[in-house]
Amino acid sequence: MDRILRTAHLPLRRGAPYDPAILREARANGFNQIGLGAENRWYKDEEGLSLIEEIGRDAESLGLTLSILTCYQRQCPDALADHPEWRMEFEDGSLGWEACPFHEEYRDLYIAAMQRVARAPGVEEIQLNDEAHLTDWGSHYGCYCETCTRLFREETGHEPPREMDWSSDLWRRWIRWRLENWVRVMREIAEGVRQANPHVLLSSQFDPAVCLRGWSPWYSAVDVAGLADVMDLLRVDPYHTFHPHNFRPDVTYITEHVRYLRGALGGKPLRVWTQDFVWPEFSRTLNAADGRWTAILPVALGAEACTPYAYPLMQQLPEVAQAYEDSFRLDPDYAGASPIRHVAVVQGWQTKTWFLTDMREGRAVYDVAYFRPACAALRRGHVVYDHLWDRRLGPEHLAGYRALLLPRASCLSAAQAEALGGFSGGMVLTADTGCYDEEGRPAPRQAFADALEIGEEQQFGGLLVQVPEHPLMAGLPEGALPLRTTGYAVRVTGDAQVLATFADAEGRDTGLPAVVAQEGERRLVYLAFEPLQARTWDVALISRREMAALLTDLYVGAVRWAAGGDAEVAIEEPASPGVELMVSRGPGRVVVTLGNYYLEQGDVTLRLAPEVAEDASLAYDALARRALAVEEGSSGARVRVPLDGEAVKVVVISTAEV
Repeated sequence: MDRILRTAHLPLRRGAPYDPAILREARANGFNQIGLGAENRWYKDEEGLSLIEEIGRDAESLGLTLSILTCYQRQCPDALADHPEWRMEFEDGSLGWEACPFHEEYRDLYIAAMQRVARAPGVEEIQLNDEAHLTDWGSHYGCYCETCTRLFREETGHEPPREMDWSSDLWRRWIRWRLENWVRVMREIAEGVRQANPHVLLSSQFDPAVCLRGWSPWYSAVDVAGLADVMDLLRVDPYHTFHPHNFRPDVTYITEHVRYLRGALGGKPLRVWTQDFVWPEFSRTLNAADGRWTAILPVALGAEACTPYAYPLMQQLPEVAQAYEDSFRLDPDYAGASPIRHVAVVQGWQTKTWFLTDMREGRAVYDVAYFRPACAALRRGHVVYDHLWDRRLGPEHLAGYRALLLPRASCLSAAQAEALGGFSGGMVLTADTGCYDEEGRPAPRQAFADALEIGEEQQFGGLLVQVPEHPLMAGLPEGALPLRTTGYAVRVTGDAQVLATFADAEGRDTGLPAVVAQEGERRLVYLAFEPLQARTWDVALISRREMAALLTDLYVGAVRWAAGGDAEVAIEEPASPGVELMVSRGPGRVVVTLGNYYLEQGDVTLRLAPEVAEDASLAYDALARRALAVEEGSSGARVRVPLDGEAVKVVVISTAEV
């Protein structure tokens, strides 16, 4: 990340007056880009397009660039009023309130408008679709309008199926067609806009619903990784402070969405809109802590831009506005730095698209039950981690990681399995990882068949520790743990060691491996069940909370062991699970960011790995502007960081000569 963009977003509403003074104010307050929410101003709106050009000239004169938010599919009431045939039509014949993105005439009108926007002064980026998807935000899936029906018929010779049937090849072809056509249409739009201005950056912006909230791709028809391949960058707007009727607001929603899109992008830039200031009636009261979380954490995790939505509303909250402006002085520390590669959690896009297709509370069961709990466990355990999509499992994306965690990544292609076989770092596998191909069919050869043969799913009633002295088993009690879980009958085919076995409902040893570890050229851990989904059936012996803590420790311990230890900067235990650790490296420095989500007091001790400690010449609190001592001891160098109840702590460890 070579630069940090600070974008002041200005909603471009019809009839609202434009005052150039707001650009001068934003510039004086440290912002270096203006975001314009143009929404539906592209459709038959000469006034709106002219206003973009006027604002662009004013911005350019102040050294500001423009990022234009447009809505391709959504927020187009004027277009649909003129052309009701452009509306999406669902499987039951009902009409949606959004446009079908595949309609050729609609697409061509949009391209023509975006070509004019691309030629406007100062335009650096155009966001080509805002939160688009092929659902109605609820019960319907897919568009069956005349255009979609015709295009599918021309390509396949069949009518699109209206009944969900995952055993049907035609249904699967329909799902694949929808995903592929989203990418095709956005590629066509991008190519058309680039003809007008080859230097403009083109992006797609995603609603959290198509990410981690998290509709399954078959349902939304949005292929994020596919769109990353045809866009210059991606955006997301995590609604972390409002919409309580949709989900519990959570600041970690920001960090997880940044990781999610970075894992899909494969190295391309990421920009974030923090949804703080829209519809105040739905938002909790915001303060300086909110400002620091939203202004700093995305950048700490590799986003090159963080946009408060929206600037005029933010200015009505002096504490938040000041927090943003305070964060700008960190930009020289973050610019040129990149998050370190330590552990990657593999995001099973293929699994949730083609295999775990059920929805739970409107959300993809894979995200709710497997992926998000895995990330939460690592976060609370202070493990430095990224997301990495299964479709990015190639040597260039795996390089540098010390371990991979694959939480029920059931579906892997032969090429992905081969890439994993050549990976030199450690791995933690759970459940039926690698038992199916990329579209959910039984794999001709399981991905890890040289070490394990994973058999049928079964119900178990306990866990028996067989090797208590192994680090993975530390803390687990002797004897049978009353564990109610679904697991897999596994045959160890390599030289792995069985650390624990399953017990039946009466506590008798089944002899079936539950925890397997292999140590050789690389470390491999296999958990034949999902520890974060397991429960106790006897609260008289162990409480649910105690069981959850033990299994979380097992999970996090497996990842640490597979990685061969902690990252180059680690948090010394014990420490609060409400503190999140993020580490970046840049020329001559290591930047450590601590998200203090409970606004705790007290200290956190950072332990420096030898490769950092031997070069560390200075550590300082970048926000408080004070030096921190690098303390040498018999067990290595440490830096004690006072949290002081601050939302974020940024510690810069200089590794340059002073």
